[in-house]
Amino acid sequence: MSGQSDFLFAPPSILEGVGRILDFGGFLTEYNRSLDEEMADKIAIAMDWQAVYSDLWTAYNNYVRSVTEQLEQELAAAGAGALSR
Repeated sequence: MSGQSDFLFAPPSILEGVGRILDFGGFLTEYNRSLDEEMADKIAIAMDWQAVYSDLWTAYNNYVRSVTEQLEQELAAAGAGALSR
């Protein structure tokens, strides 16, 4: 998966990451804040769909690249066969 939706979580600093080793109660966990729950949901859903779009676009590009490479190989093989006649 190339695209990630992590809107709800605030990225920790290095020191927070080290502190989390001993944070058994989850006291250091911090979430991003929004004006209200509805706005947070809208932003999170939009970011989720953006991640889905990114994954689909990557899959499409990989497919086109593989088909192009296969066609180039077949054309090269057909050209080599025609030259050997």
